[in-house]
Amino acid sequence: MENNTDKNSELVHWFKSLSNDTLIQIASIIKVLISRLEVKMGNKRLREVIILDEKDFKKAGSSRNEFLDILKQLSKIFSIKFLPSSYEYTLVRDMVGVSSKETSVEIDVNTRVFEVLNFVLAEVEKMVTTKKTVSFNEDKSVLYFNKKEIAFRRYSEQYHTLRIIFQDKDEAGKQWFYSEIAEKLDSAKSYKDKDFHNYLSAIKRRVSAETGIKDLFLTTNQSVRINPDYLKSE
Repeated sequence: MENNTDKNSELVHWFKSLSNDTLIQIASIIKVLISRLEVKMGNKRLREVIILDEKDFKKAGSSRNEFLDILKQLSKIFSIKFLPSSYEYTLVRDMVGVSSKETSVEIDVNTRVFEVLNFVLAEVEKMVTTKKTVSFNEDKSVLYFNKKEIAFRRYSEQYHTLRIIFQDKDEAGKQWFYSEIAEKLDSAKSYKDKDFHNYLSAIKRRVSAETGIKDLFLTTNQSVRINPDYLKSE
């Protein structure tokens, strides 16, 4: 597929705004689309359509509306029609349409659609994290996540916060109250919950900037935990 920096940047920007679960869902939807398109493309019959129904939606673990939402966004980014130009019922400026049956979606079969979907699948899979890939090396003061190494200043409050959260692998998914972290860090120092909330906010910004993932740490005004989505084995 032709290199288009603007479109690629827009795609990545969109992906970065989504949760890991949503990225996984997009990947599942696109895989279903590609598998259906491959059969038609193999027949080398142009201007055909594929009809996606409840069976396809179930296979992707998504609903018809979720399929349409993804196609609308991709249509907007790549200026591509997923439906035959002659199709009467359309949404979003004739970029995506639906069939007269409320339970199905029609997709135009052409090389451009096929190329876009394969490109998008490759990009989304770069950003998906579905297994245990997060850890913190306190000797190096480095957080390892999503194939990135994120360094923090050693012995800083951010460093100690991460060290405590990751100190016991068996409690990786534990909800840590800031008062617990304060007690382990320095019981004599008068830390406030707001202090740790600020430390975690700074950590989350670093992680987001480096990986595009915004929800590695789930925080409240009193506690933090590692998002269990990133602690699941494949």
